[in-house]
Amino acid sequence: MRNRTRAAIIEAATALLREGRPPTVAEAAERALVSRATAYRYFPTQESLLLDVANVEALLEPVEELVASFPADDPAQRLAALAGTFTQAMLSEALIRTGERIYMDTWLANQSHGNRTPVRAGRRMRYIDEALRPLGERLGEPARRRLRSALALALGTHAVIAMKDSAGVDDDEEIAAALEWAASALLRSMPRAARSVAIAGENISSRSNASGALRGATLTVPAVPVAVPMPPVPVQPRRVPYAGSRRPPPGSRSSRPEPHV
Repeated sequence: MRNRTRAAIIEAATALLREGRPPTVAEAAERALVSRATAYRYFPTQESLLLDVANVEALLEPVEELVASFPADDPAQRLAALAGTFTQAMLSEALIRTGERIYMDTWLANQSHGNRTPVRAGRRMRYIDEALRPLGERLGEPARRRLRSALALALGTHAVIAMKDSAGVDDDEEIAAALEWAASALLRSMPRAARSVAIAGENISSRSNASGALRGATLTVPAVPVAVPMPPVPVQPRRVPYAGSRRPPPGSRSSRPEPHV
């Protein structure tokens, strides 16, 4: 319900913008038939509304077109196309950082008033769900929830910013390639329910082959040997047998003078 209300406000503001004037929050609320108080909970400033309408909507238009008609029914191909297209749309660095700042400011302002209204439209999860739709019932609900949650980390603004700020990658092509690989790797790591799905061009025809392929893709952390100090071992002195041709060592019994009888 909340996402539908937010979408209605954005749609109304977009229509007003196409009429040739940047809408205020109050004008968008009136066109969307929602109260001003409700609209201001989603968009506390005109800047936040215009950012979502004029810029984000335009940037995501290629992604929306892709999701509306994926060219294939294979989930791996659909996910790869989504990762590539979505990442390319998010490479306008100044815009996505401005958007993140506004989202965070909106969240903080809402928290101070006890407002839990979502500050994002939820597009990312909708895109992921559409990409994974061909899996159908072959992927159990717990596995699906985990997969879509993990994919949320590899798609969108947060993923691009993490590549730039944390990984130190500035090349846009490398960012797109890395995030596409990450999304595909997450799909390949799915458990038994998805093992019969053709992943990344590899047609897994039997459960045994699928099991081995997935085990090979599992990340394992090797044990690191730890050097444990051992207590010193006492060394017994070595006894050297006496040789007649050798002079007996001082203090030995044979070196003492014989007593006179």
